[in-house]
Parts: sequence; structure tokens; C-alpha cells
Amino acid sequence: MPSSVFLNPQMEEEYQEWMFWRNRDLHTTLGSIMVGLVFLCAIPDYLYSPLDYKMLLTFRFGLFAPLMSILLFLMMKESIFHKHTYKILFSMAVVSFFSYLTSGVLSTQNSSFYYMLSLVSCYLIVGMFVTLPFPPQVFLSLLSIVCLYAVDKTGAVVYDTLFVRSLFWMNVIFLIRAFFCQAAYRELFLMHHVCHKDTTLLEKEKNITERLLLNILPASIVDRVKQKESIADRFQMCSVIFAEIKGLEDPNNNNTPEELFTILNQVFTLIDQRISLFGLEKIKTISNCYLAVSGVPIANDRHLESAVSFAFDMLETVRKYNNDYGRNLTIRIGLHCGQIICGVIGQLKTIYDVWGDTCNVASRMQYYSQPWKIHVSEIVHDLIKHKYWFEDRGILAIKGKGQMHTFFIGGILNEYDSVEGNLQEKEVAKKVVIPSQSEQAFSIVDTLRKGNPHFNRFSLKFFSDQVEGNFHYRYCAFIRQTMGISYVWNTIFQLLYIAVDIKNLPHVHDAIIVYIVMKVFCVVGLISLALICFIPSSVEWYVKNNQVPCMINYIISASYPLINGAFVSPIFYWYLFLSFLFDVVQRAYLRWHIPFSLVTFTLFQVLHNIQGTFKLSAFEYTIANWLWVIVLTVMIVAHYFMEITERLDFLVDILLREQKVEISKEKEQSEKLLKNILPEPVVDALKRSNKVDPERYSDVTVLWSDIVGFTDFCSNKTPAEVVNCLDTLFSEFDKFTVEYGLEKIKTVGDAFVVAGGLPLKSQDHAPKVVRFAFVMIETIKKFNAQSGLNLNIRIGIHTGSCVTGIIGIKKFTYELIGEAVRIANQLESSSQAGKILISQNVANLLEKDKFVLSEHQIINTADQGDLNTYFVVAKFV
Repeated sequence: MPSSVFLNPQMEEEYQEWMFWRNRDLHTTLGSIMVGLVFLCAIPDYLYSPLDYKMLLTFRFGLFAPLMSILLFLMMKESIFHKHTYKILFSMAVVSFFSYLTSGVLSTQNSSFYYMLSLVSCYLIVGMFVTLPFPPQVFLSLLSIVCLYAVDKTGAVVYDTLFVRSLFWMNVIFLIRAFFCQAAYRELFLMHHVCHKDTTLLEKEKNITERLLLNILPASIVDRVKQKESIADRFQMCSVIFAEIKGLEDPNNNNTPEELFTILNQVFTLIDQRISLFGLEKIKTISNCYLAVSGVPIANDRHLESAVSFAFDMLETVRKYNNDYGRNLTIRIGLHCGQIICGVIGQLKTIYDVWGDTCNVASRMQYYSQPWKIHVSEIVHDLIKHKYWFEDRGILAIKGKGQMHTFFIGGILNEYDSVEGNLQEKEVAKKVVIPSQSEQAFSIVDTLRKGNPHFNRFSLKFFSDQVEGNFHYRYCAFIRQTMGISYVWNTIFQLLYIAVDIKNLPHVHDAIIVYIVMKVFCVVGLISLALICFIPSSVEWYVKNNQVPCMINYIISASYPLINGAFVSPIFYWYLFLSFLFDVVQRAYLRWHIPFSLVTFTLFQVLHNIQGTFKLSAFEYTIANWLWVIVLTVMIVAHYFMEITERLDFLVDILLREQKVEISKEKEQSEKLLKNILPEPVVDALKRSNKVDPERYSDVTVLWSDIVGFTDFCSNKTPAEVVNCLDTLFSEFDKFTVEYGLEKIKTVGDAFVVAGGLPLKSQDHAPKVVRFAFVMIETIKKFNAQSGLNLNIRIGIHTGSCVTGIIGIKKFTYELIGEAVRIANQLESSSQAGKILISQNVANLLEKDKFVLSEHQIINTADQGDLNTYFVVAKFV
């Protein structure tokens, strides 16, 4: 069980903050009652102290009432009360105590009433305002004992040495209860603290994962992917940009592959930092090529102007990079506009991709462009010729497209202002602010207070029986040991006062019998209650029958003052009101407090009026009834707000746990999606340092494939049909990728790229990749048979070196750069439909008795010069 103060100052500060917000309504309500009592006591001043009321009213309205009003005003000012909670509460307790104590001293006829109210005011603060640290509670209790003892020495009415001594022991029990009650609150705070800490940690991890996801997929697409929605959208008019960085492999530079990777990363990072200023969406990088679209996934009427402005900005970005780093890079750009299809396909390495003839034309524009030029189609020229000036290139023979009239964009016409200023949207990094525990608890509780649909504020029961049952179980289990400590000390109190009671007990047979029965009942009952609270096996019984221990404790608390008041001395009747105050610290349901209290008061009336018992004087009896009304009213109000707070605490706990589970699910979902896109080691590195150092592999096998006939297929199909077709094929490829232990690298339109021997190195990567290629061909054949289509696949495979890592800061993927990728791509272009073309490097790694090769031709590569190639025509199991 926590101590009275947390050792960690920050934790203690958070606890006091938490307690302030949770008890805010209790503070203000009971503070108002205390101030109201100070004013209302003017009535008994006038009625019962006619000789002294002028002096009483002078002190009351001249000193104490203004002080209490000022303190209440400060309490109502949330900012002030929040900052000076302890000082205001403590001051209110002291002022209230001395107001009644002073009235008792000054009053010659009504002193006992005020002395009792002074005690009530102290216990009200100690019992209700549990935000006070334990030392001030001790001080207030000692203050009440010392002052009343000093008053007793002056010969005050009602009080005697027996009462003052008893008051000391009752204060001890009260403080012990208050200590363990506060410890229980601290334990509850720790439960919330741990839950909040776990939730905060999960939230941070989820935000990191979400941030990485948003760097791979557009925000609107991430939500749809999480919902497992099939994403296939057709955009009738948008712009596509292809840009290629040249000069990376200048022989004069002698750069290592890792250095080339770093250079490319630096350039693309600079471009990534600029792209959102023009409203474009980066799709991917393909080796040293950069693909972006304008007007996707959110349509934009000025997509073409945005794309052109971004293209010019790319030229300036690369020029600036060259100047800053002393490089000699060049860039060539292709731009085309038209209809495209966008979607997410496959089960592994899912990315938001684009397909269609517009993409192919943009790629061809880039291929036939020149350094530092923006090469565009005739459609682009016709749409913006009134805004830009162009250099006519005439008719060019474009591979796969035939004769096309193309242009270079020269610049902006004088009379047309750049659209960049209109399109720029300053990117403001949105810092995720995770509220502190106290702020979060206040936010939740405040929301629940303003509109609470969970429980009835009059009956104080949850509408849901299941929630009510869960609340009851936690509530009872939580206070079980705290109440057990209280029962033990109450037992000690009862035993200590047996000798005192016997000395004062009248030698009347009936009184002795009643006393013995009462005392045996009290002691046996309290011991039984303590055992029930401390025996672990009794938890279930205690939870199910919690009203029974509460009822027994009430009867014991009330029977001692009632029986002793009736048969020992009427002085003990005053304990009745103190027992009410003790019960305030008990965390029991209000619907149990009220009937028990009414029964107790009824017993007081009966015992006081039956024959043969001690009785208070008529004046003291009137005072007793006044005190009963005051104490019972305060108790009901206090318990009403305390139980509401308990129930709100329970709801906060449920909401925090639900929030934790929800965040955990979202985190797992995002984590799964992220690790489906990037290799797990890459994800871990990005989370740790937000970067991945390039890694060189000297021996990997890369497969590059392309679906033959897919562009024609797209021309007369709906977006859903196009995406579903690719998704079906690529999902099958993904499944076999896992089966063969390969790493899917990316999809580029209808191209599918995998690699063997990374990120985990292996010796048999080449045979695995070739076997996987045969599976791809068989998959295409089965798909054609089921769908009635006539698609085919062209495959190229090469084994060589490459560098892997993450390029850029937006829409990044796990990238491979190097001769293994370039030659595999070149082999795919030189291959034939339904065939697997491999390089000499791959052939050297294949087992001759497992594969049948057919020599194809020698092709010239930029990396290895002339290279022998082979078709793999068969494989043996």
C-alpha cells in the first residue's frame, strides 16, 4: 500500500493535481455548506443566546463570515484554487473551527452547540477534503483536541474529562482511517497512472508507426487499407511526372555504391521536402527515377499548372544541390496528362500505385528528354500554351507509341504569373501532444459530468447491470483491506474503554446485562469483520454481501454511544454525531448510509425517551436535534458527491482501458501494415533513428517481370476490374514469395520485382528465384484459364551486387540500387512473353541437372559490357 506521500516529487504533484480535478465538485459544494453554516448559526445565536447574540453577531459577521466568504470566493476561482488548494482548504478549516469555538466561549447558554460544531467543522475538512496531505489532517485533529481540552478546563457545560479522553482515541481511529483511505486513493491513482503510462507509450509508438505509414501511403488511403477496403479509383484527368537523375555513375568520380546511394538519397530528400508545397503526391522512386502525380488522390482542377511548377522546382533543386555539394548531376523530366487508375494491390509490400497509358507516356517523355529539360506531350502543350512558352521538338518516334509530336517547356510567359505562390501550402509539423494523466483524467471526467449517459444521478446506479456488477466488485475488493484496518482499530478502541465504562457504569443489574451484551456484540462483530476483510478466500463473499459488513459496522458505531448514553452518562450521546462523521470516511454506497442513519437516529429518540435511561436536558436535546440535521445533511451531500466521483473514476478507468485496448489494436494494425510494406529490420531502424544506413550486398539475385498485354487490358476496363486483376495475380505472387523465402521489393505498374539473398543472406538464392519465376508463369496460365483473359509475363533475372536502404523522406520504400537491378530490368525488356531470361551470372549458380538452358544472345550492359544470356526452358523437381 502506498505511503502518505509519493517519494517522487513529480508523482506527488501529479497525484495532487489528479485529486484536485476529481474532487472539484465536492470541494465547492462542501465549502459552500461550511460558509452557509457560519451564516445560518446567526439563527441559534438569536434564539438560544438572547443575552449574548449582539456580541456573537459582531464576531460572526464582522470577522468570521467575511473571512469564510473570501475563502469561498477564492475556491470558486478555479485558477486560484487550483494553485493554492491546500492553503485555502486549511484556512477554511481553521477559520471555521475558531468561529464555532469563539462562539462557544462567548455564549453563556449555547456553548455546547458551538463546541460540537467546531468539532464537526474540523472533521468535515479532514474527512471530506482528502486532498489535504496527512500532516495537516493530524494538525487539525490535534487542534480540536487541545482547544476543546482547554475549554473543558474553564468549566464548560457538557464536556468532562471522560469525553475529552475519549475524543483523543476517536481522533486516533479517525486519522488511521483517513490515512488508509488516502492510501487507497493513492493506490487508485497508481492504477490510473500505470494505465495512462502504458497508453501514452502505446500512443507514441502508434504515432511513430502512423508517421512512417503516412510516408508510404496517402493519409486517405491508409484508413481505407486498414478497413480492408478494395481501393480502385479512376481519375479522368491528372498529370504524371517522371524524372530521372543522371550522372550518378560518372567514372571520373570513383564513388562507391554506398556513396551513390547516399547522393541519390540526398537529392530525393530535397525534392521530397518541396513536393507538398505544390500539392503533388509522390508515388515512388524507381532506382534513380522519381514518379509523382498531380490531382491524385484528391482531384485538382489546376493539376497541370501544379505539375509544371513542381517540374521547374525540381530543376532548381538539383542545380542548388550541385552548387552546394560540388556535384555534376543532371535531371531530365517527362510530363503527360490524362486518365489513370490508382489503387492498392497485393498482400506484401502494398503501396499506392498508378497504372494506365498516361503513366507509360510520361515515362517515355522522360526517356526521350534531354538534361535539364521538361519534355511534354502535345496534349500538355495544347492545355497550357497560353501560359508557358515551348520549344517544338517536332515528330519523334516513341517506342511503343509510334509517332508523337512533343515539346520542351521553356518557361512562363510574361503576362502569366507563376502558380507556385497560389499553390504553396506551408507545411506545419503537427506535434502530437499527449496530455498528462491529470489533464486526461480531467478531460474525461469533465465530459462525463457535462453529459453522463452511464448512470442515474438520483438512484446512483449504472444503467447497465453488468457495469454495475463490475463497479461493485472493484469497489468492494478495493476497499476491503482499508476497511479491515479500520475494524481492527475500532476493536482496540472498544477494548481499551471497557475499564472506563465499568467504572462509570451504574450498579444496576439490567444496565450491566445490556452493557455486556452490547460490548460482546461490538467486539465479536468487529473481529469478524476484520477477519472477513483479511482472509483472501472471503473476497467473493465480501463482494457479494458487502451491505452486511456495512450494516454491522453502522450498528456497532451507533450502539456504543447510544447504549452508553442511556445507561452510563448522557455525555455519550454526543458520540452519536461523531460516529456519523466517522462513517463519512467509509467508502460505502449512499443508498446504504441514509436508511442506517435514519434508524440510528430513531434509536436515539427511543432510548432518550424511554423510562429509566439517562436523558439530555431539554435545551441539550434541542441542540442534539440541530446537530443531527446538520451532520446528516452534510453526510448525505458529501456521500452523494463522493459516490458520483467514485463512479466517474470507474468510468474513467473503463475508458482508459478501452482507449488502451483501442490504441493497442490500432498500433498492431499499423505495425502489421508497415511490416507488410518494409522488411522488419528496416522498420525497427526507422523507429529508432528515423533513418536506415545503406547496406551493400555483393551477391543477390533480382527478378524483374512485366505483364504482357496489360496496358491494352486497362484501356477498356473499369478501375475495379484493373485493380482486381493485378491484385489477384500479385497476391498469388506474394504468397509464393513467402513460400520460397524471397523478398518482394516493389511493383512498378504491372511490373513485379523480387530479390533473393537479402536482407538475410543465403547461398541458394539464384535457384530459388528461378523456381519462383516458373511459378509466376504457371500462375498466369491458371489465371487466364479462370478469367478467360490472354495475359502473359516476361521475366529477366540477374545475380550481382546492389545497395539497399530507404531513399527520401516521403513515400519511401525499401529500395535496391545497383547493377543487379539495372541488368535484371534490361533482361526483362530483352526477354519474350512466357519466357525466363537469365544472365551468365545466374547460369553459373544453377545446378546443371536441375535446369535446362537455351542460349539466347549477347546483350550489351552499361555495368558489365557484353553479357551472355539464356532462356530457362525447363526445370526438374
